[in-house]
Parts: sequence; C-alpha cells; structure tokens
Amino acid sequence: MKKIKGLFATPKKTAVTLICTATIIVMLSICTLFIVNAVAENSSIGAENAKNFAFADAGIDPVSAKIINTEFSFEEGHFVYEVEFIADGKEYEYLIKASDGSVIKKQTENVNDNSVNNDMNHQDNSQNPSASDKIDLDTAKNKALADAGVSISDVTFTETKADYDDGKSLYDIEFYTSTHKYDYEIDALSGEIHSKNIEVLVDDNVNTDTYIGLDKAKSIAVNHAGLSVSNVTF
Repeated sequence: MKKIKGLFATPKKTAVTLICTATIIVMLSICTLFIVNAVAENSSIGAENAKNFAFADAGIDPVSAKIINTEFSFEEGHFVYEVEFIADGKEYEYLIKASDGSVIKKQTENVNDNSVNNDMNHQDNSQNPSASDKIDLDTAKNKALADAGVSISDVTFTETKADYDDGKSLYDIEFYTSTHKYDYEIDALSGEIHSKNIEVLVDDNVNTDTYIGLDKAKSIAVNHAGLSVSNVTF
C-alpha cells in the first residue's frame, strides 16, 4: 500500500503514474482488439464467399467484375467484409456480414470518367496475366528498391500487391531493412512512383555495431520454434 501511495506522492509522480497507466490500458486494448479481430476473421465466411454474396446481390457475373478489393473490418456494429468492385459501368460498395454473408449496407455509383474506365479495362496481372500494358510485380519491386538505394538481399518484403486508388492502377510495395521501413505505391501502367514513405527504425546516430542483425534474429526465432530456416517463409 505504501508503494502505491508513493506513486502519487507528488504532482509529478502522479502525472507520470497516470500517463503510464493510460499507456498500459491503451496497449492492452489494442492487443485485445487484435486478438478479437483474428478470432472473428478465422471463424468468418471468408473473403471469397463474401465477394460471391456481393456479386449475387448485385446480379453481377464475377467474370465481368473488375478492380475487386476486399477488406475485413468492424462496421455498423458487426464484423464485416468491405467488398468493392466495378462492373457494367458502375462502382459497387458492399458491407457483407462476416458471420453469415448477409448484406448490411450497399452503395452503387455510376462511373463516367473515361480515363478511369479505360484504366479499369486493364486487369491486374494476378487476375489477368495477358494485361501486357502493365508492368509486372517484380518490375515494380525493383523500381522501389532502386529508388530506396537498397538491394533485394538486404530487405524483407511485408506487402506486395496490386491495388486501385483514385482512378489509378497501382502496386503497393512495403519492405524494411535493419534501419528503415519503406512504403511505395508504383503506377502499374507508367512504372512511375505514385507515392512513397520512409520511416526510420534505427537512428543513424546510434551505434549499431552491437546489434545482432536481421539474419541472426531470424535464426533465433526459427530455432525457438523448433524449425529450420530452409523450411520456413518469412
């Protein structure tokens, strides 16, 4: 009890204690939310089924749908899949209930911008390998690496996917080194850098000679799991 009282002995100690307590509560809330989301998604109908429910409600043949985006989230008091696609000159946005596939909310909008329509007709390579007008994913990755001034052997990719944003076909490329995290958007048609963000993970002024390095960290993690590096994918 005396130790607890000591935490509030002075205004400064009280402020520090309250800040630390609030930080712990926030971190616990984030961890709890992450776990709840993971459990809910694992027990859900799945992204593919969610898309099929949306197509069925819209009366759209899945083959004719373009630029399909699906994201798991919590909306309208339910765990849902946000399904967005374009077909027959319209953009469809659906909230599909993750537990049973029912439609919670839907919205349609006419797509009248010719430049957007022309870009939509070029499917991303994962859905239409014959889309020769686009650069491939490896080319996009190499452009990001070249701009960052790093080699592929020095980085770990955390995300590489085709996306569609503001009327543009893009590749989202995320990777990190031992000191920086990089987030690039590469235009899938021109190959130009649409946007980029670089985050410092380790201050250049800090002596990193004592760091074990990324490869050693990977090896420790794999060994702790009872596996070998050759049998896993990072």
